[in-house]
Amino acid sequence: MLAINILLISVQFETSNCVEFKIISDELEKQLRKMGYGVSHRRKKMTVNNKEYEIVRSIIRNPSTGQSVILTPDTMSVHRPYPSYVYLFSVVIYELQHGLSMAGAARITGKLFCIPKFSKSTVCRARKHLIACASAMLEAAADTDEGNGRAVSSISVDEEICREVCVALKSKSEPTCKPLPPSDARLSKAFYAIPWIARAIVYFSASTAKSLPKDFADAVGDFVRRFFKLYRCLLI
Repeated sequence: MLAINILLISVQFETSNCVEFKIISDELEKQLRKMGYGVSHRRKKMTVNNKEYEIVRSIIRNPSTGQSVILTPDTMSVHRPYPSYVYLFSVVIYELQHGLSMAGAARITGKLFCIPKFSKSTVCRARKHLIACASAMLEAAADTDEGNGRAVSSISVDEEICREVCVALKSKSEPTCKPLPPSDARLSKAFYAIPWIARAIVYFSASTAKSLPKDFADAVGDFVRRFFKLYRCLLI
């Protein structure tokens, strides 16, 4: 039995007014079915900004090859209740704001993203995971391949997703990937190597802003896709 591949999609469910958020539209699902693909769904609840969302991820299957791909938001943490940028932000401020405790980082993160239960133990677990990925993060930060992110074009989102799905289902073989390099780099070094992280922290530190720049989630999603392209695993 072939494993299900993951296709990360640049969508922001947290800006939606709907409690239930579908990764692909009903129209695109109908189009994929007409093309002969099987479509099923998995549901995952995510919480941010005092609101719980039910993310409806789509699994697309090519019956002729047996290959399947699951479409997932690039900022969704598959095994965690909050978006990936929430965890990343908590660890970044702990690492880069000198003198800040984990409890302090948890309080700031919880207040910023309206997650009152966000705790220092969550920061600690996320930090341990990212420490193991520090060298890999540096490599991903140095990767300047323009194909990592969503390309700017005149075609519709549905057309672009459909094209990506078709490419992902074309081969029977599993995609090759590089093993994660040994973690011999400091986490703060990896963070400083990623420009948008430094900008976000400078912005947050120099103002009384109650929210991060609007492009923060997009930037995290772009980096998660770049990391996934290199290693075929999610950053967090």
